[in-house]
Amino acid sequence: TVCISYATGHRSKLDDDGTGPGTVMAGKLAIYLTEKAGIGTHSGLHLDFGNNWRQFLMDIKSCKVMVIILTHAFYQSMPCLEEVDKIIKGKVDIVTVRHEKDLPKEDDQWTKAISEEDKLMRFEVMEKLRSVNYYPPFSEEIMNENDLDAVKDIVEKKLNK
Repeated sequence: TVCISYATGHRSKLDDDGTGPGTVMAGKLAIYLTEKAGIGTHSGLHLDFGNNWRQFLMDIKSCKVMVIILTHAFYQSMPCLEEVDKIIKGKVDIVTVRHEKDLPKEDDQWTKAISEEDKLMRFEVMEKLRSVNYYPPFSEEIMNENDLDAVKDIVEKKLNK
């Protein structure tokens, strides 16, 4: 199974609440991976309405690959920080997908991580994310079907290694 981590945060005056770019891309990617490659996916979008997102945290242990949709909201989301921390500890392969330009610099990432435990989690997650290649590279953003196909290829390679 491929899990998808994304933030629901929306852009002011552009998106409705809970339907920001991360949510939309997570849905597109889940459909694309399933329809084009027969790859099963799991994310918060798969939870029944009203279920706590923490159910997804419990399901992460079944993931072979985690696709992380990087958006501005992702870097402010404590739930996303927890998800990435959990997959790092589970030694799950990570695919990072940049979906917005000009993502926050490290000093501006997860600024709500105030407790010592949260600061340590933030440090470990940031260290891991520094060590993986982002798609697309060079501060571009994923936008079209060619990009989705490239992500599918990366995921397939990780699943088959």
